[in-house]
Amino acid sequence: MCAGLLLGWQGAAWATANLNIRVVDAEQPVSGVTVNLVDSQGNTVSAARDDNSDGIVMIPVTQPGNYQIVTRAPNGAEERVRVSVPASGSHALRVNLVGGAAANQAAAGAAASRQMMRDAGDDISYDYFQVGWIIDAEVEDINDEDVDGEGITLDASKSLGELFYLRGSSWAPNYDDDLVGSTEFALTDWQSVAVGLREEVLDRGSTHLDVFLQAGYDRLQVGGPLIAEPATGYGLAGGLRLKVNSFEVDLHARYADAEAGDYDVEPLLYGLDVRYRVTPNLALSVGYAEGDAEIKNSGLGIDEEPDLSMFTAGLRYYYGLPWSSSRAAPEDPVTSYNYLQFDYVVDGEVDIDDGVNDALDVDRGIGLEASYLLTSNLFLRAQNWTFDYGVAGSTTDLVLTDMLNVGPGLRYGMPVGKSYVDGYLQVTYDRMNLAGFATEGYGGEAGLRWMVLPGLEFNAWYREGRSEGDVGTGDLDVDPSLWGLRLVMGPENAEKWDDIDFVISFTDGEFDVDDGTTEEDIDFDALSFGVRYSY
Repeated sequence: MCAGLLLGWQGAAWATANLNIRVVDAEQPVSGVTVNLVDSQGNTVSAARDDNSDGIVMIPVTQPGNYQIVTRAPNGAEERVRVSVPASGSHALRVNLVGGAAANQAAAGAAASRQMMRDAGDDISYDYFQVGWIIDAEVEDINDEDVDGEGITLDASKSLGELFYLRGSSWAPNYDDDLVGSTEFALTDWQSVAVGLREEVLDRGSTHLDVFLQAGYDRLQVGGPLIAEPATGYGLAGGLRLKVNSFEVDLHARYADAEAGDYDVEPLLYGLDVRYRVTPNLALSVGYAEGDAEIKNSGLGIDEEPDLSMFTAGLRYYYGLPWSSSRAAPEDPVTSYNYLQFDYVVDGEVDIDDGVNDALDVDRGIGLEASYLLTSNLFLRAQNWTFDYGVAGSTTDLVLTDMLNVGPGLRYGMPVGKSYVDGYLQVTYDRMNLAGFATEGYGGEAGLRWMVLPGLEFNAWYREGRSEGDVGTGDLDVDPSLWGLRLVMGPENAEKWDDIDFVISFTDGEFDVDDGTTEEDIDFDALSFGVRYSY
């Protein structure tokens, strides 16, 4: 069933052979269909069932607000559509349900769609978001001694049809090196945005095997403050994904060819990941990767290949699948909290006011953000931002304000007139990379999201963070105070692209940096453009 209507006038919900809102001649009413009206909190506020042959359902609606119409056929096929009720007057929802030969085809198509949804839980999925913890990482320092670390990984993917997918990932381990006292370094930060190709080579019952290859833009920061500049270039990855029932095994290799000024950085790692799905949409994951990173600087006579290894554990969430056969995913509010977003920073600067580097402009920056709704009011969100700053008189860039945060949040929304307002609070684990020095701590964000009309949202937010790390015998404190504005725009009523939005973001604020002897306030601003996929 597909419902193409707005409340406030007598519209129609049509079940057509091609499963869209275009009406086909010779369609006939069909009976036995239930129609529920669900509010923004996921509560069913009105319900009706058509048990006669006229195929017409009338539902009175007296309260303004944003709702979802849920139509469910006798065979279990279900369709949802968002609607808005004006603030003035009372309104009746009239739903015309059609059948006959066309409806039989439609029911078959809807049942096939529902079967495809079930099969997605059995297939190898490229629609997911994963948060992981680096339990143990090791890398060799300049004295060929192993340095231990731990940290956070993010991994998000969106399928683009049957063969292609878009993927973003980030590794952010903190290493504790005693070269100078006890200092926390960012030695192997690695971010990637890539396009991939997958091909199923085995589909036998509950056993599936895919081959995948991907290529994209990679950005690394190696050497901590000794090489406090980003290495950028291209990255390649490939491997096999095997799924048998609820278990999945990935064998993969990852390579990058990047440059940081006069440094050439070429890491090559091999890895194994094992996952177990505890529900159709949630999996536990463990992984291990090892290899080396070739670092060269012919001018300085440097040619090193430090060994790398990393052991991780995480949670992977698959988009669009139910929690279980008896529990559906929570209803997403009008201001969606189920999305994956990629951003590119087009402008920005930091003002250090240290008499040396008064202002540094952003040459480039990348943002990766993912969120999903756990319950009607509880969500989990992760963000990772990297910024490459140009240094006057130098051909190299500087890593200075890289930020990663992940944590749960609470949201609550309500209709206001013809619009919808949603407020949220989030607490996060924060990790900063300041010129190769790693700090970690906690943060909090408060925001207001205002859906002015379908397809147009304003978002204002404020964030405070507290993070610290060891530097020699002292501490390095990095405390960001940031605020931002977002404009989210999308073709709300488009047939094919209603889940795609375009995002313009502006961020401003400062970073309070204190190493125990000096204290600096680094002013910061950035402008970015992004693409958001809501699921």
